[in-house]
Amino acid sequence: MVNTSRFQASNAQYDIENPQAEVEVIVENSDSDADIDLEFIYTRDIEFRQETIYFIVVDRFHDGNPKNNKGFNSELYDPDRKEWGKYWGGDLQGIIDKLDYLKNMGVTAIWLTPLFEQVEELFIESAAIHGYWTKDFKRLNPRYIAPDDEPSLN
Repeated sequence: MVNTSRFQASNAQYDIENPQAEVEVIVENSDSDADIDLEFIYTRDIEFRQETIYFIVVDRFHDGNPKNNKGFNSELYDPDRKEWGKYWGGDLQGIIDKLDYLKNMGVTAIWLTPLFEQVEELFIESAAIHGYWTKDFKRLNPRYIAPDDEPSLN
């Protein structure tokens, strides 16, 4: 067994003296042709080996808003939750509703199946409940948000 030293987390990386001023500088000096410095992604003090990651298949986790279950194609929804290849109603509100539950279990990070708009058809008696049949990368799956919410990510 390999023993690794316990990672000592620090919130210092998130300390900003004047966040509003920094945002204003970024907005004023925004240049679409400018290079974006992404070094912070590689140098942050995050060590995922010390995290407890909970993987969530969004549709299967918890139904927080029954109004969005049928989606555009109600044939793909199974209200009785017996057909494994169809949607069962889990959504983002369901995940939000269960954040305290996850935290109390010791979860420190969540990994969600893709949230993008999916192909609304059956393929070999299965719908795209897993999130990997993306139809549009610029839109959220309407089954995961409130019916009156805007699915566009633009």
